[in-house]
Amino acid sequence: MSRKKKLVIWAAVAVCAPAFIGGMISGAKQATTTNTSSAQTAAAPAASTAAPKPAPKAAPTSARPTAVSASDPAVIDAAFAGTVISDDPGLQQYGFSQLAQAGRQICTDVRGGTSVQDEATQLMGTYGAKGAGVLLGVAPDAYCKDLKPSIEQQLQALR
Repeated sequence: MSRKKKLVIWAAVAVCAPAFIGGMISGAKQATTTNTSSAQTAAAPAASTAAPKPAPKAAPTSARPTAVSASDPAVIDAAFAGTVISDDPGLQQYGFSQLAQAGRQICTDVRGGTSVQDEATQLMGTYGAKGAGVLLGVAPDAYCKDLKPSIEQQLQALR
């Protein structure tokens, strides 16, 4: 996949993810309000002849996503995992959070002195050769731009 396509995917995830997550959170708040109102109605004494009060309506949510910082860790994680999965669809089975954790761990390990070859060997045990290569190729863009030249140089030496 070309670098330009990856950047387009990152941008799309950065714009769409907050709106999607915001909708999920809004839906959860509405469900909580409804459940709470139902519980309060059920707890009312049975002898009461007054009609139960209707549940308050939730405030309408804005259709526009809120501004999201490109440095928001959730956005970076979602964009990273989306790019990794687009490069190797077989990695989808691991889920976004595990892939994001693997990407962050690559940077932590390399920054701590682990060679890219050792990191690749470790990743291949879980993600296979292709998955390890994809993770090592994409992680620096998301989590450790300062290490990108070093990681790329070491990856070139492995080929």
